[in-house]
Amino acid sequence: MSFFNVESDGVLRIKDESDVVLATITPASEVDEYLFDGNNYGNIDYEERRIGVSDWSIWYPDTEDINNTLDENNEVIVPDDEDKALVFTYQGKMQILTIPTVTSPDKDNLNVNSLILGHLWAIEPKTGGLTFYFRESNEDMYEAQTDIQAAGYETKITKAKYITRLTLCGLENN
Repeated sequence: MSFFNVESDGVLRIKDESDVVLATITPASEVDEYLFDGNNYGNIDYEERRIGVSDWSIWYPDTEDINNTLDENNEVIVPDDEDKALVFTYQGKMQILTIPTVTSPDKDNLNVNSLILGHLWAIEPKTGGLTFYFRESNEDMYEAQTDIQAAGYETKITKAKYITRLTLCGLENN
C-alpha cells in the first residue's frame, strides 16, 4: 500500500505509482464521530486492512458475491449501499472522504501494483492517478467507482454520511 502514506500528524497522503501526491486527507477525530467495527454497518461483515502502523484502516465487504449473501435464516440479503462500501477509519472512527469522481473503463484484469481488498474491491495505481474499482461478484468485471487524478486536491473529511464540503485548489463549494 505504498500509495497510502500517513504522516506523523495523522494526515493521509494518497500517491500515484510515481510517488506524486494526489490528495491530502486530514482526519476528523472528534469524540462524536461514528465508531466503526466492521459489524455495525449494513448487512455484510467487513474485513480490516490497516494502513501501515498508523491509526488509519480500510474496511471492505467480506463476501465473494454481494448478491448471494445469506442471513442466519439462509434467506438472501438484499444489499444496501452500505453492504458495498469501502470504508476508511481513523482511530476507529468512520471517515467520509470527499474525493472527486471521474469515470474510467471497466476491467477484467488490474495491474500488478493494485491493492486487492477481498473479492469485490481493488485499488489500482497508475501514473497521474489512482482508481478505486468494485465488482458485484468475483466473476464480474471491475467497474471504476472513483478516480483520484494528480490535481493537488486538499480533501477534508465530513461528519455526515454524505459529502457536504469539497475544498478544491483553495476554492470552497457547499
